[in-house]
Parts: sequence; C-alpha cells; structure tokens
Amino acid sequence: MRKAKAISLTRKQRKELGRLSKSKRSEIRVAQRAQIILRAAEGCRNDEIGELLGIDRRTVATWRRSFLESGVEGILHDLPRGGRKPSARKKVAAEIIRKTNRERPKNATHWSTLTLAREVGTNSTMIHRVWKADGLKPHRVKTFKLSNDPHFTEKLLDAVKRFFRELTDKRIRRGVFTSFPKLEAEIMSYVDHYNSSPKSFTWTAKAKDIMAKVERARAVLISTKQNETLHQYTDT
Repeated sequence: MRKAKAISLTRKQRKELGRLSKSKRSEIRVAQRAQIILRAAEGCRNDEIGELLGIDRRTVATWRRSFLESGVEGILHDLPRGGRKPSARKKVAAEIIRKTNRERPKNATHWSTLTLAREVGTNSTMIHRVWKADGLKPHRVKTFKLSNDPHFTEKLLDAVKRFFRELTDKRIRRGVFTSFPKLEAEIMSYVDHYNSSPKSFTWTAKAKDIMAKVERARAVLISTKQNETLHQYTDT
C-alpha cells in the first residue's frame, strides 16, 4: 500500500483546525476536512481516517493533498469539479446566450437544447442550465388573439396575397434564377428590405366600388358563357 505523506502542524494551524472542527459556525464539510487533517497529523493512514469518519479513503487523500499544497486555506473551499475549467465554461455560456439571442438554426425557427449543444460543442444539460439561469425560453412564442370578425381569415389571406404579388412584381417576375438557393436569397433580401421600413396594407377603394366591379365582372362572365352556348347550338 502506498504510504501517504506525513503532515506536520504548527501551533497556529493546530489551533485553527481545532476551532474549525468544533465550531458550530463551520460548514459540516469544512469541519470534516479539519478532522481529517488533525487525524493525519497524528499519523493515521487514509483508510483508518476514512473508517473513523465514515468516508472514502480517496476523499481523505484528496484533502490531505490539498492541505499539503495550500495549508488551512486549502480545505476551506470546494475543489473545482472535473470537466471544463471555469473560464472555459464562461466562454461556452456566453456563446450559448449570444447564439440564442442573435442567431437561429438552419431549417428551424428556434434552437432546441440538442441542436444548440451540437452547434457549440457541449451537452444538452449545459444548454438547459444556461437558459434557465438567464431566463431564456426560445421555444416560447408570444401569443395573440384572433379577431371576432367572421371574415378575418379571408382578409388575412388577401393581405398575404398582396404581399406575394408585390414580391413577384418587384423581385421575381423579371429576374433570372439558375438555382433554388439564388431564388431563396432574392426573396430573403426583399423581406429584409421590406422589414427595415414596413408599411401596413390599407384598403384604398370603397367597399361599394369593389362590389360594383365584382358585379360587372360577373355579368361579363355570364354573358360570355351564354354566347358560347348560343354558338354551340348555332353550329349544330
């Protein structure tokens, strides 16, 4: 069995460790570490200390080594856990927040913990922890209420049709696109330009004028059909 390094205490260190091991103000973990060092100074082996205090001998070895390196200060704080170093974790967290707020994944409207974890090279747990700490909820969207207007859907579709008509007339109809990505890029360019100074669609014609045009068109259509029928009878 490998022999642990011996610990020799100064009077000041022994006094401080005794206070920490018995003080009610000390954290239980710090008090236990102080007891480990006091027992080690008495010449006890790690396995003996572990059995006496009901802990693993590897835990005893860890705090023995920490005391030898940093003195009493070495047992007052928890040791860094394995994995990424604190500075590296901060950089990853900052990148998670930046991408969540300023970017979006390809072929999706928002990040999921899995897709963002793959993007920044971490795991889903890290993504969830950062989102929770920063209050980020990319999967949530703002809610809205539908109008009680029975013709709301028709009016919404009219606005959409008008938008696509303008897009077609201004960017697509006279353009030449040799691939789908180029067409997509042109559409997105128009959308970005439009969103930079958006204007609401408004009806400029009066309702009675619109209905009059509809009735005239309807009359022409009926007349055309009647003429076609008449010609059929005449031909036969």
